[in-house]
Amino acid sequence: SLKFGNVEIAVRGDLPPEAAPFVPEWDDHHEFDEGLLESLAVGLALDVPVLVVGPTGCGKTSTVRNLAAAVSQPVRRINLHGDVRSADLIGEKTLEVDKASGESITEWRDGVLPDAWRNGYWLLLDEFDAMPPHVAFILQAALEGGDLVLADNHGEVIPRHPNTRIIATANT
Repeated sequence: SLKFGNVEIAVRGDLPPEAAPFVPEWDDHHEFDEGLLESLAVGLALDVPVLVVGPTGCGKTSTVRNLAAAVSQPVRRINLHGDVRSADLIGEKTLEVDKASGESITEWRDGVLPDAWRNGYWLLLDEFDAMPPHVAFILQAALEGGDLVLADNHGEVIPRHPNTRIIATANT
């Protein structure tokens, strides 16, 4: 584990190969704000959703990404701009062609939220204060931290992985 102020964060050692692309690369040029880093670590250690607020360019997202890199933690990031769709967050049914038979089949494709819930990823919600209302309603249940129910995928219930965390950034 690594210590940030008075808080220790465990280094992930249980990652399957498919998680590797989601572990951020360490940025040697990032200048850490020690207070922000310790506050972020406290929220992560206590397993509560964390909101990081500050002006554009102050290092909110890069601090989260560098902390994740330091502890080998995969991160799924989504920008909550006005055009974000609920499917980007929860997933959607897609029409695929089966390679063996050539038949069209309908498959479920997870969004970033169920992916984080299944695999113990940190979910980074950028521009939280710009989030459209329909996305806020989806996130409400996730922020409570329990199981995730995918109504659009036949009511599938996804238990929350113990390493899953939610971190949001906002400018206002």
